[in-house]
Amino acid sequence: MHIKLSNPGILLQACVWVGALFCCAAVASGQTTPLKRFVWSGSEMGVRLQITVYSDSAEIAGNAIQKAVAQVKKCNRIFSDYSRNSEVVQLARNSPSQATKVSPELFYLLTEAQTVNRSTNGAFDVTLGKLTKLWRNARKDRKLPEPEVLTKALAEIGMQQVVLNPENRTVRTKTDLEFDFGGIAKGYAADLAMESLREDGLSIALIDLGGDLAVGDPPPEKLGWNIAIAPLKKSEPISRFITVSNCGIATSGDMEQFVEIDGKRYSHILDPKTGLGLQRRSSVTVIAEDATQADALASAYSVMSWDESRRHLKGLSFPAGLLVQEYCEGEWMESSIHQFPKIRTKK
Repeated sequence: MHIKLSNPGILLQACVWVGALFCCAAVASGQTTPLKRFVWSGSEMGVRLQITVYSDSAEIAGNAIQKAVAQVKKCNRIFSDYSRNSEVVQLARNSPSQATKVSPELFYLLTEAQTVNRSTNGAFDVTLGKLTKLWRNARKDRKLPEPEVLTKALAEIGMQQVVLNPENRTVRTKTDLEFDFGGIAKGYAADLAMESLREDGLSIALIDLGGDLAVGDPPPEKLGWNIAIAPLKKSEPISRFITVSNCGIATSGDMEQFVEIDGKRYSHILDPKTGLGLQRRSSVTVIAEDATQADALASAYSVMSWDESRRHLKGLSFPAGLLVQEYCEGEWMESSIHQFPKIRTKK
């Protein structure tokens, strides 16, 4: 991962029309054919997808972006818990009665999820599908799940219930559990899309899938991509930026998705120990070697305490950064560690 500071700027400063590819700016260079910036924007996996690439050809850029979008669509077919025909829903139907052979993508992400689950002492868990459904209903009805229903669902979750066999790429579950890949699948989809672009020779690229970012090589004559740090309130203007390249970035928090029940505020992020939405108010931003890791760690660190998150991050085998903004005693407190670049404020 490569991180450097530069003058602040606005991320993806361009006119983007949904579902269309546009050339946004010619870039001065010594090349015979100067690189141009192309931006495509649409909707995938229930969120906004924006892909920015630099290329000397609109045709090459368009074809490469089309293949990158196809990777995101494939991930949705595999990991969506909303679609009755997705691979994870089919897996839940087949297990625990039998071992099921799964796609390379699903097996890989289950393996990654298991690794993060173990290293975070269960703070990150993709087996919360039944709890997720209970909590969606709770948010809609503004009523907590019945205690006995919640207790039963809690007893059936846990990555220890998932048996992975790498020899034949099969999966079996020990209990009748369901999956929720919401805390890692978008990051993984962004990584697959970035990998697709690189295979087509477009390494100068940035993919934004609902706030999960896969960041490629820096734009021409730039130190990196200027990424905005989301303000804690919608009414606040964007004023803080970091500049990065070749990494993944994800932010997890309750600024937009929460519910108040009986006078208490609950996040959409579930605590695997209680099965309820978090009551701790925070915004957690992680920079990691790729978007898959950043997505999973941002989800896990939202559940973990600051001290637990800091210890875990320092033990990682790859460079990473962490910014935690937490609401405590009536005000927002901010902490950041490791190779997180210094935040630049636009004055």
